[in-house]
Amino acid sequence: MARPRSVPSPEEQLRQQRALGRSATRVDIVPAAAGDPGLSLFAGPRTVLVGPTDSGHDRLPWQLYPADKLDGALRTLHAQILEEAHALPDLLAGLDSADPEAAAPRSVHRRLGRMLALRSMLELAAAWEDAPAPGQVAPGWTSGPDRRVGVLPWHAWWVQVRQGWHLHHLSRWHAPHRGPGPWKDLTAAWITRAALLEDMGPDARPCSPLCATPEGRERQRTARPDALSRPPGTPVATRVDTDPDAFARRVRLALSLILEPALAGFLPDEVLAAVQGTKSGTAALSRLLPGVTAGPVQALASMLRAQLPHSGHFASGVGARSAVAAGPCPVRRGAWTAARAAFVSPLQCLRAEAAAGPLHLLVPGLPHAGLGSPALQEERLSGALEEVTDLFTAVAALPAEQTLPLPDLSGLLTGRGFLRLGTHAPPQARTEPLPATFAADDVWHRERALALLTVPGLTEAVAALQAVNVARERGLSDARREVCLASGLSAGELEEATGGERAFDRTPTDAGLERTLHWSGGIWSVVLARHPQDLISDGRTLSHCVGWGGYAHSVRAERTRIVRVLACDPDGPLPVPLLTLELKRAGEGSARAQSGWVLAQARGANNRPPTRDEAALLTLWAREVGVQLDGQSEVAPLNAAAARADAARLAVDWVAVDQETLPEDGEATPTPPPIVLQAAVAQLAAAISARWTPAATRTHQEGLRRVAQLVERARQHLQTELLRLHAAGEPRLTGSVPGDALLPGTGLLTLARDERPLLQALTQAGHGPTRPVGLRIDARIALQIDADLHAQERRHTLDLRPGRRPGEIALHFVADGHGSVNTYLSPAGLMNTGLLDPLHAGGGGSWSWGVPRRRQAGLTLLSSLLDEPLGPLATAATAATRQPGDTLRAQLHAWTGTPAARRSLAHHRNRNASANRS
Repeated sequence: MARPRSVPSPEEQLRQQRALGRSATRVDIVPAAAGDPGLSLFAGPRTVLVGPTDSGHDRLPWQLYPADKLDGALRTLHAQILEEAHALPDLLAGLDSADPEAAAPRSVHRRLGRMLALRSMLELAAAWEDAPAPGQVAPGWTSGPDRRVGVLPWHAWWVQVRQGWHLHHLSRWHAPHRGPGPWKDLTAAWITRAALLEDMGPDARPCSPLCATPEGRERQRTARPDALSRPPGTPVATRVDTDPDAFARRVRLALSLILEPALAGFLPDEVLAAVQGTKSGTAALSRLLPGVTAGPVQALASMLRAQLPHSGHFASGVGARSAVAAGPCPVRRGAWTAARAAFVSPLQCLRAEAAAGPLHLLVPGLPHAGLGSPALQEERLSGALEEVTDLFTAVAALPAEQTLPLPDLSGLLTGRGFLRLGTHAPPQARTEPLPATFAADDVWHRERALALLTVPGLTEAVAALQAVNVARERGLSDARREVCLASGLSAGELEEATGGERAFDRTPTDAGLERTLHWSGGIWSVVLARHPQDLISDGRTLSHCVGWGGYAHSVRAERTRIVRVLACDPDGPLPVPLLTLELKRAGEGSARAQSGWVLAQARGANNRPPTRDEAALLTLWAREVGVQLDGQSEVAPLNAAAARADAARLAVDWVAVDQETLPEDGEATPTPPPIVLQAAVAQLAAAISARWTPAATRTHQEGLRRVAQLVERARQHLQTELLRLHAAGEPRLTGSVPGDALLPGTGLLTLARDERPLLQALTQAGHGPTRPVGLRIDARIALQIDADLHAQERRHTLDLRPGRRPGEIALHFVADGHGSVNTYLSPAGLMNTGLLDPLHAGGGGSWSWGVPRRRQAGLTLLSSLLDEPLGPLATAATAATRQPGDTLRAQLHAWTGTPAARRSLAHHRNRNASANRS
């Protein structure tokens, strides 16, 4: 029997790494003054120990070592690296023409070993993995040259970091001999910057070594010679950092990320303050997230660590953004932090809270949720909160169509207008198990059910909303059917008379697609949509997009057919929409189906795919009517044996649908007389009005009151939170912002007043007394709020100055991200634009005939402020127009009325007349 292999200790693994030449495991810092003890840094698993050089026992984790002594030693190390770098070019002289893969002199290797020891040791410490990797018997380091070492501050955030940490061979730095300057100076500067950990920041090119293998290095030298030989911008030799304090800060930041990689998601200054004096990275994270319980902190750190290998980076400050945006309440900070760990942005948290109340009440237990919480796994929380906001949007849209009284909303909204979710949910909904209607083998349905059950009561609320929509559609259908029976009109003729839209054209081939299906689970009616109203009705009932106009246009263009799958109950009310199918024309290059149609997609409520049994039934229907399955939709084709087995298992029986008589080709459909149509419209109005009984009216008014409470509460919450964020340090959250961009249905939000002046005086630069030389218009065009609740704005600036020639005005327009445009206006040019026309609305279309497109935005901005009172800035505007006036319109009118302007206008007209005659 084989003896179990012993697991080497971290110290033994370090010795193995050093014996393999993989890395420096220790950095000795020579004291700057005689008599001072030196300091040594020792690599360890996810940590670095610090202690005196002459002692092997008094070692402390770097964050517990006295800060002043550590910083003093790092400044000394910085001076030593610069001293080594000063002599490096002389050592490299004569090697520029040598084989890059040839062994360099030992003196060069020793120099590189001393210079790069710190960086090499830090990368080794960061490469420790606590969890066993595949093929490893225990946590630790591996000897592979391309193992991932994590993202340290000098690693490029846009590159997946997989490189070895043995840096002491010149072949790893021997770049191609291209670019300006001597090769030895460029290489020495490159290595020096790497040794100083200087290559940080978005505008600095990282000084990473070449690939660890000779083959990889050859590919890099061949494929990217310029990129590897010289960074962009100024010469590399002039970009070596000589500030020892900046070097000490970079080393401390690297040490912090070695201690806890998740700290890369926080602001560097906050990280440096939080780590000093802590015993672990967990304690540092707790300092960065005060008041947040341990569960969300650990979950957030796990998410950030897992995200690093995939994205290579994340924005600095993203870790604490959710807690900062949540405000001072500890419970709320914990809930938002846990949500961030589940990939939910602060904007999603704010939207969900506006829709249904505080997040910790909406999702009970969230402020303490940890790594194993089901709410944080597989992004279920994100899906649940999206469902909450979609539910709110649908409820807010209910009063928009009041042709019928609203049914009772007590199953959906409380008496005070809250969604029945979270703590407002009925007690039986808070502990309800997974619904039995979701098949265990159907992944989509099961995941959706788990997402819905993350928020107690959400499943019931969605069902209640669907019942409201079905009741309203059923009421309209009943009224239409009564009118059709009384007037003798078809449903399509009635729709055309009342809605202005005619029914879809139908052919005998279309009629062959319809079937009635009896099976073990009930009765289906598979029919074509006859009218655009069918699409709107099914889209509203099933909460998917078939009701949008694009599908109706596609059906009329003969490119698409929409098939409705209705669940029927012979003893019950009207059929209920269950699925919607989209058929597209069979391609020319494919085998045509009998009917000429291919099943493109099948969707149920909330865009769900068909269940297993539904997909089997749709496959059998497609075989029955000759619709082709291409294998790319939700319904896969079956062979004959599988189809027979499914038909037997589901007890399928087909019945042909009674078809309406279709006109022969070329025969026009008779149009009902206008008197009949008018009577039908009046009858329909009377049938709908008859449903407004006193009891239904009271129920409707109560429902509207609850919906209005819900919407106003959401609007007030969004407005209050944005005002709080403005007061907490978001200066751009001013003016107003469309609330629909945050949560549809909430309207315009009024924020803090924007104190920045819209109009400013332009003054003369230089010595002597300042005097106005023109006017500046600085206006915000748009305000947007990103997923992290940061305000982003677009601003346009327009300067009015005297032109280069007498009697001319110069306009200098600057748009964010779109450069600048200079326009010089004469009186004739101004009149030609139509800017001063009283009927001019200032829209983009009104400029199209006389103004180039690139100048339209600047003139539109000027047009919007022509009647703005200038007040004390009238003198600044006069400096550009040379005319008095209280508004820009008055000054420009006076400018075009001067004798010189009239002569210019006359000359312009005469020139145009001559051009027309010629």
